Amino acid sequence: MILGAVVGCWTGCSTDAAIEWCCVGAVVTVRRIARVLYWRALIPVGLAQFTYLRQTAVLVPGSLPCHVAWAYLTGATFIAAGVAVIVGICARLAAELSTLQMGSFLLLIWIPRAIEGSLTPFQRGEAVVTCALMAAAWVMTDSYRGTPWFAAKTQRA
Repeated sequence: MILGAVVGCWTGCSTDAAIEWCCVGAVVTVRRIARVLYWRALIPVGLAQFTYLRQTAVLVPGSLPCHVAWAYLTGATFIAAGVAVIVGICARLAAELSTLQMGSFLLLIWIPRAIEGSLTPFQRGEAVVTCALMAAAWVMTDSYRGTPWFAAKTQRA
């Protein structure tokens, strides 16, 4: 999952949409492959929110009501963002919102817990993964610059 995100981000960063090659008779762009690799990694992240529902709900800040509902919403939005980008429907909006969501996790969950010193070693690892995914998402989101927000299909970069 993380490997797919890193490879997708690295591939997207190392090219500027000018590199194309022929693959089984179809022209495939490197940027499109990078996007699919990165955003495909978000679907397992969303599924993990459902699989580890109890552990996810505990992380929701106490000031927010309905912790389990927030955990379900988080999982659903990650899955929806991954599918939207892969299919090419509202991809820029999905990319922007999922990047914002990951940044919110850092600000609302991991940073306050790190300041109070209550992170377990596992949670420290999760905070680092969240930071890495957010940085990669930011780069991938930037690759949609110039694409309409509600485009039915993304531009072939």
